[in-house]
Amino acid sequence: MSLSIQSAESEVDVWEKAGGRWRLVHGGMLERGVSLEFHDFALDAPLDWGASFHEQSLEVCINLHGSATLRRGSTTVDLGDNEVAVYTVPASRPSALRAVEGHHCFYTLEFSCEWLRRHLHVFRYRLKPEILRFIERPSRARAFVERFPLPPAMIPLRIDLLAPPVPDGAQDAWYFGKIFEILASTIFRADQAMSGNDLRIRERVERARARLERDFENPPSLEDLGREADCSGFYLSRLFKQELGVSIPSYLRATRMEKAAAYLRKGMSVTDTAVAVGYSSVSAFIKAFGEYHQTTPSRWIAVWSKSE
Repeated sequence: MSLSIQSAESEVDVWEKAGGRWRLVHGGMLERGVSLEFHDFALDAPLDWGASFHEQSLEVCINLHGSATLRRGSTTVDLGDNEVAVYTVPASRPSALRAVEGHHCFYTLEFSCEWLRRHLHVFRYRLKPEILRFIERPSRARAFVERFPLPPAMIPLRIDLLAPPVPDGAQDAWYFGKIFEILASTIFRADQAMSGNDLRIRERVERARARLERDFENPPSLEDLGREADCSGFYLSRLFKQELGVSIPSYLRATRMEKAAAYLRKGMSVTDTAVAVGYSSVSAFIKAFGEYHQTTPSRWIAVWSKSE
């Protein structure tokens, strides 16, 4: 099944078959050429997610929870929690499946090529080459698929996109600005290619990052992390901040807060969640949660429960 921009009703049918919740948060592909949608469901059979894609469109998926696979030719991208995928849909859609395991919760931003040409014309030569080729000649461009971790600047958007912190009359303007923020973080090209030394640095940091996420309840010492990354702890600390823009303690706290958000969404109490992520003081947990998510645990629970 392949959808055109004119087949919005068919897209609704796709998500209704998933047995979960589908919400058009802003815009509409038929009326505006851009749409922001929220999805929240569990599956008892694999879902052909690609059946919802619109031909000659670009899509950004902000994947909060759930496993998905995007495939085009020999390129396969596996999408996990708190990751972003950008993909283009020329005349034929890429293969895209959502797995049965776990809960699926994500946003999708869809753009028609005409909308992108109109609004990004002045920035076109700063776009990633594959994106620019697609926007200019969508019927002849190859499909493009890319995945990367959720940028830190997009973390507050996970809740704000459902509950904009502005008056109702200002929401259209607010969404317009946030859409451009997301595009700025996803489809613009990097300034330069990575050197061999840069790749080695990234590998060391990635080893340390994986260890922190695996053992967040009983975090390793800086010396242990250094051994994991095959360098001194002091040197790793410098590399970590250089590569990710945050210190190792800040990253550990962020990991705990991500786990906490998931526990709260599943119905765990604030007190039990605080203990589960390693906090002996509930007040300290609430403060850390607010600093990271820019909202309180109770508001987090309230906003997500309204989406049900």
